[in-house]
Amino acid sequence: MDCKEYKRLYSEIYGVRGISQEESVSDKFIDWSEHSHECNSCSDWSTANAIRENGFNPDQYPCVHIGAHLAQTCDEHPDPHDCTRTLLGHSPKFDEYYIYDRNMESPASYTINYCPWCGVKLPESKKNRWFRELEELGFEDALFDENIPEEYKTDRLYKGFH
Repeated sequence: MDCKEYKRLYSEIYGVRGISQEESVSDKFIDWSEHSHECNSCSDWSTANAIRENGFNPDQYPCVHIGAHLAQTCDEHPDPHDCTRTLLGHSPKFDEYYIYDRNMESPASYTINYCPWCGVKLPESKKNRWFRELEELGFEDALFDENIPEEYKTDRLYKGFH
């Protein structure tokens, strides 16, 4: 199967009606699925489409793999931090990506610098700069201080960092 045929079949396979169990074992579906596993370009293209179908823009993420995880939604857990199926997180305030470790007694997370699937370099964390600037403004415990300036509570400030 070539990429053009793969993309043509995408809407049929993942379209509104979906595919039946019988169709899922058809030669056409098997060929389509194998192509997805063998062609990174088509696999990434499908992932970007899935992100869009979840109502997100794949271009807002460093790569489609990170985007696919961050664009997941859960009806049971509106806050992704509460969902045990959530693998990755992102702190807009620090522009930092992390992997959750839910195997510990108390939940933990580990900052990552590269996508675990494709190796793309993720943005440098702004955490140290965030703390340093707030300390210079006189905030000694900025993480828990509710009076920090509004621009330090969102991602607006880091977007100006370079």
